[in-house]
This record gives sequence, C-alpha cells and structure tokens, in this order.
Amino acid sequence: MKQTLHKCILLLFAFILSALNLLAQTCQVTATAAHTSLCAGGTTAITATASFAATDWKWYKEGEATVLGTSASLQVSAAGKYKVVVTGSDCSAVTSNTVDIVEATIPAMSVVSGPTSFCAAGQEVAYSINLVSEANSYTWSVPAGWVILSGQGTASILVRVGSTGSVSVAAANQCGPGATAVLEVNVQQPIAAPAVLGNKVCAGESAFLQISNPQQHLTYTWYSSNTSSTPLATGATFNTPPLLGATTYYVAATNTTSGCASARTAFTADVTPAISNNFIAENQSLCLGQLPAPLTSGLPTGGEGIYNYQWQTSTDGLQFMPVPGANTIIFNPGPLQQTTWFRRVVTSGSCQSVSNSVKVTVYPVPARPTITFSDSTLTASITEASYEWLKDGLALHATTQRITVKESGYYQVRVKNTAGCASAVSDSLYVELQPVSDDQNAPVSFYPNPSLDSKITLTVKQPLHNVQLSVLNTSGTAMYSIKLPKWKDALEVNLEHLPQGLYFVYIISDELRSTQRLMLRH
Repeated sequence: MKQTLHKCILLLFAFILSALNLLAQTCQVTATAAHTSLCAGGTTAITATASFAATDWKWYKEGEATVLGTSASLQVSAAGKYKVVVTGSDCSAVTSNTVDIVEATIPAMSVVSGPTSFCAAGQEVAYSINLVSEANSYTWSVPAGWVILSGQGTASILVRVGSTGSVSVAAANQCGPGATAVLEVNVQQPIAAPAVLGNKVCAGESAFLQISNPQQHLTYTWYSSNTSSTPLATGATFNTPPLLGATTYYVAATNTTSGCASARTAFTADVTPAISNNFIAENQSLCLGQLPAPLTSGLPTGGEGIYNYQWQTSTDGLQFMPVPGANTIIFNPGPLQQTTWFRRVVTSGSCQSVSNSVKVTVYPVPARPTITFSDSTLTASITEASYEWLKDGLALHATTQRITVKESGYYQVRVKNTAGCASAVSDSLYVELQPVSDDQNAPVSFYPNPSLDSKITLTVKQPLHNVQLSVLNTSGTAMYSIKLPKWKDALEVNLEHLPQGLYFVYIISDELRSTQRLMLRH
C-alpha cells in the first residue's frame, strides 16, 4: 500500500513539472533582425517567431506608443530599439526581446603609412592604415610596375616597388566603400656608377684618382672597400696615401637632392716597383787640365725593366741642370774648368730615381813661372808650396824657390801648390859660369862671325851624337834651338828673326859642351 502511494506522488510531481515547462515554452516570442546596423536610406527586416499559435502582432519602437506593424515581420528604415507584443489562443500579450537597430555610415578615410621616396625599383616595403571601424574589407591600388606580394583586402600590404605614382586604399563596409586614402611615392632613376681615371705610380708615391665626367648635382665619396661605411675622402678627385703595391679603391656618386647613391665603382691603382741600385762611384780630385775618370754605376733594378738615363751637372751641388746628350749608363765628363757635381736620373715607366751626387774637385794650376839669375842664384818668380828645378832637361835635387848655380847649363823650374798641381815648366835660362871660348881650334866652329845677313854655317871636326844646339841672348834665353841625333856635316842656320846684337852659340852632346860668342849685324 505504501509503495503504491509513493509511486503516485512521484508521478504527480513529474506531471506538474512537465506542465510548467510546457507553459513556459508555449508563451515565448523571439525577434531577430537581418542586420542590426542600418545604412543611410536603407531598410532592414525584423522577424519575430512565437512558440505558440499567435493571432495578434503589434510592433513598437521604444519610447513610442504607435503600432508600427501587425505582422510577424517589420521593415524599418530608422535606427532604434524595436520589440513586438504577440497574443494567441493560449498566451496573452507576450513581449519579445528588444532588437537594437543602429545607424551605420560608410568608413571614414584614414592615412596611409609607408615610405614615399625610393632610390631605385625592386625594394620590398610595407604600407598600412589604421583599422577602420566596422570596415570589412580594404582595397589597395599601387603604381605601374609595383607588385602586391601579400595583404590585399587587409589593413596592411607588402609590395615590390616599381615606378613613380601613388599608393591608395579604400575601406568598405555594408554601406559601401569609404573615401580613398592616397600616398604619393617617388622612385628615382638609377644613378650611373661613376667612371674613374688614375695615373700609374711608382712604389712609395701617391696616386691621383679623378672622376672622368663629374656632375654638379652629384657628390662623390671614396672608400677602401665595397662594403665600408667609413669614407676616405669626398670630392671628384682623390689623392691616395703612398702606395707600396697595387691597391683598389671604390667611389660612389650621390644625388645631392634625393640622397640616392649609385653602385660603387672599383678602381685599382697600378704601382710599379721603385728603382734601386742607382749609385755613382766615389768623388774625384784633379788639377785643372786633367780629365776626370768616367762616372760609373751598376745596372739599376726595379721600374718596368727599361731604363732611360739623364746625367745632370751643378756648380754648387744644389741646383742641377741636364747635360745635353748625356743619356748613357756611364758618363765621361770631359775637361772641367771648375769644381763640379754630377748625378744621374734614371726613369722607367712612372718611376724616377735620382742618384747620389759625385763631386769632382778641380784645383787651380799655378801660373807658369819665370827665372831670374843674380850672383850665382836662380830665383823662381812664384811663391808656392814646392818647386822642381831642371838642368838641361834633367831634374835636380832642389825644391826651394832659390837655388845656387854651380854649373853652366839650361835651367828650368816648375812649381806645385798644396793640392799637388804643377805649373807648366818655365822657359829655359842659360847660365854660363866659365869664360866663353872663341878658340878657332874648338871642335865646333861657325862662320861668318860677325854675320851680316844673320846666316851662319857650323862645322864639326868629328861626328857628335845627341846634339842640342841653342842660340842664347845675353839673358840666357834660348832664341833658337835644334836637336840632332848625329852631326857630322856642315849645318847652315838662319837667324833672320833675331835682332842684331851679341849672342852665344851653346852646344851640348855626348862628346862635348861648347859655348862661343856670335855677333849679328844687319
């Protein structure tokens, strides 16, 4: 009995719950709109559904009592909050949920962000705009030659740059596209890489590099490598540091207005090895009238292997002048009148080498002395460092300015200065210490004496060898002289060039020595 009662209670409780659920489900109304935003001039439909059999529909706008519609759907053209009140056989005045219709507008114009200037086409860059409220799409346009790589339809794109033009975008929603945002872009024409000129230099010298056709609207920047960011110099010319070998430099041209730069041009400065072994032999010293020894040097090395020579001369060791025609490896200076310096300039390609300078010292030669005779003493006319006396052509052991004569004969002297330079030998002075013989039986005789026509004939009693015959004036100066290897026949002597007066005929040979008076009368 108890079990039956318990089951009945449970069944009753389940029935009540089912009835309540059925009642709740039966009296519900739901309103939905095709679009909750409404574009200007547009309409949208709000549709209601009831969970029961509806017989009466009344649509209202919040805050207004006017019935807007009496069917299950309502076309609205203005923003506002809408609801419907529905009545049916089982439900009375059931109110739906509120549908909020808002006023929609086309998207506002935004600003395009991205670079506006390019030095060349081909770069990949991004453009974007801020997200536009309620926009559901973005349409981008780019200039000719540009390629949109990604992002079309979104608020940002990735592009590859082409030519000058404009990048634009328009945002759109259900009301349509908004105003177009435009960004002008400028793509420069590529700047040609500059052409470079440069000179070939010798090792240790600086090369001069220059732009072959510089433009005023361009600046030029020089670098040590193709990737270096540190410039060496700016300008259309560049003097390199001293170079020891071939060195490559780079230069780029930059537009002063746009700041765009060209590709870098590489230029290698050609360097020739320096000339070496250009050294001349030692200094020389000589007396005026002597010839200097040839100036010699070894073969130079370095350069381009082919050498040109130019000898130079100087009288002060400072200012040098080229010697005309002196273009050989060895130079013979020839006679010099004063101390002179010489050097050799060697060129090979762009290299030049100046040798050491060699000094050729030229010492003066003393003037030719004369001899005077007095009281058995001969005196040289010049005061110098040393003297060399000769008698009959043979050197005497006498080195002073004055000597005492002990024998008759022909005397001469030369003098030397401190440099060892000797003068020319003086004229001969005959000195006779013995009485002059007029013996008609002398081994040598001559006639007529006196001579009226200045001609005499000399004869010998026996052949003589290595004869020197001289006619001296009263001062002992030889006015006529002749040498005979052998004398045996009569000898006629013409003395017409001598003024009349007293003379001495002096004869010396291997066999004898003879002095006799001669009178000339015209």
